[in-house]
Amino acid sequence: MIGFFMLRGWDAGYDVPSLGALFDEDFRGFGLMALTVELSKVICLLRGATQVMYKAHPDNIPSRSAARLGFTEAGVDPVTQHLIYRLDLHKRQPAATANDDAR
Repeated sequence: MIGFFMLRGWDAGYDVPSLGALFDEDFRGFGLMALTVELSKVICLLRGATQVMYKAHPDNIPSRSAARLGFTEAGVDPVTQHLIYRLDLHKRQPAATANDDAR
């Protein structure tokens, strides 16, 4: 396995799902996160979601590609201090590319 992703929150009643992803360091930089975001967008749209949320620890260097993938900063979680990003699914986004993943 080189990585995985999940969309969670629907089963707990949240309208905005949270995207989580983890990839083996040897496979970063090949566009897997861009592909994951595109697939997540399709799944979310099919389920009627209008946004996707993504949280990341401030020291998480790969998460800095969130803006290039269409996410905008939406604040800081007061409990965990993680950065919160949101992606508006109805706003036209530039297509993500393999170069958008951080190594």
